[in-house]
Amino acid sequence: MIKNLTLLLTNKCNGKCRICNIWQHKITENEMTVEQIQKLLLLDDFKEVDVVSLSGGEPFLRNDILEILQIIFESLKNLNTLYLNTNAILIKNIYESCELAVKNVANVVLSVSLEGGRQTNYNVRGIDNYNTAIELLTGIKKKFPSIKTSISMTLNPYNANLESLEHVKYIASHTGSDYSFRFADNSEDYYHNEELMLEVDKNSKNIVAEFIKNNLYDNPFMQVLYNYIKTNENPLVIDKYGKNICMAGSEFVFVKPDGTIYPCLGSNRCIGNLERGIFEKNIKDLGKYEKCPCCTECCTWPMITMNAGLEGNNQ
Repeated sequence: MIKNLTLLLTNKCNGKCRICNIWQHKITENEMTVEQIQKLLLLDDFKEVDVVSLSGGEPFLRNDILEILQIIFESLKNLNTLYLNTNAILIKNIYESCELAVKNVANVVLSVSLEGGRQTNYNVRGIDNYNTAIELLTGIKKKFPSIKTSISMTLNPYNANLESLEHVKYIASHTGSDYSFRFADNSEDYYHNEELMLEVDKNSKNIVAEFIKNNLYDNPFMQVLYNYIKTNENPLVIDKYGKNICMAGSEFVFVKPDGTIYPCLGSNRCIGNLERGIFEKNIKDLGKYEKCPCCTECCTWPMITMNAGLEGNNQ
């Protein structure tokens, strides 16, 4: 049964990232309405969902974002954690959404994109959201102390260096935020960026690994990422016998703006839709239409959580 759900509310975006082409790709014409989102969430497949992440594109471009949030709170009775992902441009919409969220869900995480210092951030994002990102992180903590703020960094050839990492660490410390990162990836189906050269060289990867070891190794995801850098393996996805043990499609899924359902962001395998729910279950050939192993928060954290639960049940 699905426990972790990522809703891509729109592929419209007010960013112009050099690492992603969502913003210049053909816009999905049939984005789900509020009523359709409610229909989706009331499917039996999602009745046990306790974690929801709202993303896009830029989810706060939805003028009906408050209505969507209300429907989420009304439909998902087990909801415990809500992630709001943003580039911090539409401040008013974000504040209003946070105000509604803290009244309805126990744990709210606001994740703000920032790629390093102001010029580096602009080079990667294509927009100057540096000041607004910092102002948002600071302001949200003051107005809504219970909200956990986090800086989200996507490592690529432009910012996979010690200077950018240390800068984001500094901003996180001074805004009372956590910070996390993962490597940029090519995806024909999601990012539409298959032609971009995003691979980080070995020396830069070693710098990132050393930074993790010195600063973030108590974070379970960062431990996995550290070992992924060193070995190119993620044992939470593929075990020591070469068996794919990822729970994409059964514990967590991605829903695109039109209501089609996919196991993960790296998959081009449609396993469901708004009308039929999840029609391909208990997938036996993960990796055939997916990039496995990956090491992103959206796939790795659910596996960490699930494994922790299994270990707890075995004690």
